[in-house]
Amino acid sequence: MRAAGVAIAIALCGCDLVFTINTPADGSGSGGGRLVIPPDGATSCQPPPAFEQFVFAPTQLPAITGTSGDQPSHVKLFAAADGVHALISPFSFVGLWEGRLGDATAHPIADLGGNFPPFYGVLPDGAAFWYEDQSTQHPFVALAAGGDTWTLQRTELGFPDAFLTLPSGPAYHDGTVRMIADLHETRDTRRWVEISSSDGVRWNELATFQLPVEAATLIDLSLSPDGCFLLFVQLAGGQQVAVSPRDPDGRFTTFTQLLNVSNVVQDNALSPVVTPNLDAIYVVDGLGKAVYRGVPP
Repeated sequence: MRAAGVAIAIALCGCDLVFTINTPADGSGSGGGRLVIPPDGATSCQPPPAFEQFVFAPTQLPAITGTSGDQPSHVKLFAAADGVHALISPFSFVGLWEGRLGDATAHPIADLGGNFPPFYGVLPDGAAFWYEDQSTQHPFVALAAGGDTWTLQRTELGFPDAFLTLPSGPAYHDGTVRMIADLHETRDTRRWVEISSSDGVRWNELATFQLPVEAATLIDLSLSPDGCFLLFVQLAGGQQVAVSPRDPDGRFTTFTQLLNVSNVVQDNALSPVVTPNLDAIYVVDGLGKAVYRGVPP
């Protein structure tokens, strides 16, 4: 386990800043305090945007440099005081990068491991992000701790005995943090499950993920910022983007393939994600290694 007080280089607000990640000696993340404070109140869900009508064009994310495969493969978005920022992992899976949309370059988030798999997600306000630590194969959470300090902690996401628990794009919903976790309770079993936490420490399994599809056919799941719909890629004769709205009972039971989105990337979709205010959707062409942005006509 790394020692406490690991310094990492991270750039927020488009500036070259050095942030400190304070790692607990045991790395457990099991302290009794609240790690995150979700907004209070119930969430009133509206239907997802009409993505089928969106107009798509290639777009540039802040550039990644210094790796052998530096095109973005996976993208997560969050809102900051100076605009929308992206957490980006490249096709090389070397590091995790951060940059503000519209800026020329992204900056590496250091000391998260050289090989960084695309199992991560960030809260809509950037207060925390969850990821799989490649060296331990356990989920970790990095939290904004005030000023120029972040805190890195191991978490079990409610499944301490699982063989593998992979995080995805989280959301705030009904006064809690929500996430769809890729749960491997044993080496040979796999299912997707929605989990909920009011503090980022204690997580509860919900019986709300009920899509009638095999777990192995889904990748790159990400909740909308308000948790009212789910975007994902379905492996069905290609890699096709789909959306699932939360029903009146709070469940995900049906989904619709977004054929126009999939056609843009020739059924090679990766990492569909919406902006924090739902005015655009981004999707990666996994074959052409390009990023497309869709907006209402």
